[in-house]
Amino acid sequence: MQPTGYVQGILRRNRNTFCGTIYNPNDKINNSIDEKTQDFLKNYMKKNIAIFIPIDSKYPNFILQLYEVEKYYNQRIVIKFDDWSSNIIIPSGHFFQKLGKCLDIPVENEIILYEHNVDINPFSKKIIDSMPNEDVEFKCPPEELKKRMDLRDMPVCSIDPPGCKDIDDALHALILPNGNYQLGVHIADVSHYVKAGSVVDKIAAKNCNTIYLVHKRTDMLPKVLTENLCSLVGKKERLAFSVLWEFDKDNLEIKNVKYGKSVIKSMAALTYEQAQNILNDKNDNSKMAISIKILDLITKDLKRRRMEDGALILSSNSMKFNLDNETNTITDISEYKTFQTNSLVEECMLLANVWVAKKIYQSYPSCAILRRHPPPKEKELNNFIQILKERGFDLKASNNLELNNSLDNIKKEGDPFFNKLVRTLLTRTMNQAKYFPSCEFSYEEFYHYGLAMEIYTHFTSPIRRYSDILVHRLLSAALENDYLPMELTNKIKMNKECTQMNRQNRVGFFCGQDSNYFSAFTFFKEHEKDKKKYEIVIHNIDDNFIRGMSVEYGIEGNLDFAKIGGIESVDSILKTFKLKNGDKLALFDHIICEIVTTFLNYRYEIKYFYIMKKQ
Repeated sequence: MQPTGYVQGILRRNRNTFCGTIYNPNDKINNSIDEKTQDFLKNYMKKNIAIFIPIDSKYPNFILQLYEVEKYYNQRIVIKFDDWSSNIIIPSGHFFQKLGKCLDIPVENEIILYEHNVDINPFSKKIIDSMPNEDVEFKCPPEELKKRMDLRDMPVCSIDPPGCKDIDDALHALILPNGNYQLGVHIADVSHYVKAGSVVDKIAAKNCNTIYLVHKRTDMLPKVLTENLCSLVGKKERLAFSVLWEFDKDNLEIKNVKYGKSVIKSMAALTYEQAQNILNDKNDNSKMAISIKILDLITKDLKRRRMEDGALILSSNSMKFNLDNETNTITDISEYKTFQTNSLVEECMLLANVWVAKKIYQSYPSCAILRRHPPPKEKELNNFIQILKERGFDLKASNNLELNNSLDNIKKEGDPFFNKLVRTLLTRTMNQAKYFPSCEFSYEEFYHYGLAMEIYTHFTSPIRRYSDILVHRLLSAALENDYLPMELTNKIKMNKECTQMNRQNRVGFFCGQDSNYFSAFTFFKEHEKDKKKYEIVIHNIDDNFIRGMSVEYGIEGNLDFAKIGGIESVDSILKTFKLKNGDKLALFDHIICEIVTTFLNYRYEIKYFYIMKKQ
């Protein structure tokens, strides 16, 4: 017998503020309200009663009282939920805030943050006053220097994307007197400035991370820390937390490791491309060039070992948006270009995260803050394997090593994009990696599936991630540099904090995703008149929608077949469909489309209008 039930009451609503736009009955182009709302308008509409259309289509339209309603047409506003009476078909709310004109870039960015409940308020005067002066020129005090490793003469440099201001990490490598190599990872000592229980710490614990949008970022910490005192800029003394390894010169095995607080003075803040140019220059024998070349030698071997252990190489739609600094508009979109130095930095960060995880777990086995990644979702993975099998591709996935090796063999003749598409779609079968206190799982469950690591944490980005600040405090206590804050030993509190960090981590991901989509929308809207043709791959066929991905940009959108008469039939099991013009299409087919932007119901959307199947 099927269990049944009914809603007896609502304990807590998920949200009570909504962003959107007031319905304008004179705007026939952008309005297409549902039948329920139309009936309501006919029967109940009164003076000063307005219809509010949320930007998120998951939510129903609202009614609210609004005087001089015309002032709010084509404007983004925020309303607060009031009630949903049983005798009215749509909920009611009240006006809270006007944000600005629809599709204005600053306004839409603010909405992205609002919709994901990101705190967009500036840091309070109390927090700013608790920080060091913004104009301070830092010089390590003699008493502080006595407590730290003095690494100011090391060939340290940072390697980051162009324009990076919040520089968390820096690196160095050199040849030791015994001929072995030393590799050093130096991370901004944020916990020196952000003390447990302080006002700024409480705000950071709530927000958990910096949110990066295409046009802006919202900092987890005040700017005096993110861009000044904690940013490992070139030619400046900075406090750091360092991990130093000694690698055997012959087999590149790790001989020993040393942890400690330090003072560094980075020789330069390099971009990935600048570091790559130094790496490629065989005639450059400067201290920094030798350092980068040793780093490259070691990290290539580290990556090889990770791959042999089963680390996955997946793919994501990483896009680079070129901005006009004066107008803040998108001038071009391209695939994010990577260099060998990207991999070099990544391997150093992974190495530091693993060894710090080992150290804090060894010292505090019941309260270490770690990060685990469970195996993929079994049902979703098996469905994806079956889809590929039906098209002649054999994806094996009994473990991560077999999966990664198998991925290398998933190739389609004449379609170089296919392997990347498969890796991108495979990520959607994966579970999320999550933070957790070590007392919650057995050691075997610590495993990070994607990285093929037995134990892992986040240590290397304390300027933008609160988890790393907690790990710094654990490591500092493990090295007897500082006491362990009481809250880190409180299992209930740390469980809640890990839940908050996991939630905010996903918030940051979705904000970035939404920002990318809006930025792509503005770019294509501006260039729609060019009538450029784009190559699209069909990657999802369902009874309700068919979606494609741009080969050039990796941007997804719904496919529209209105220009050729529409769809005649869809087989969502075989993943095929037939158009009214006679064209037969299937999953992974390449087609030619026009990109069209729509703004129906004041919600922006990118659509692909079908023209023809690619020959």
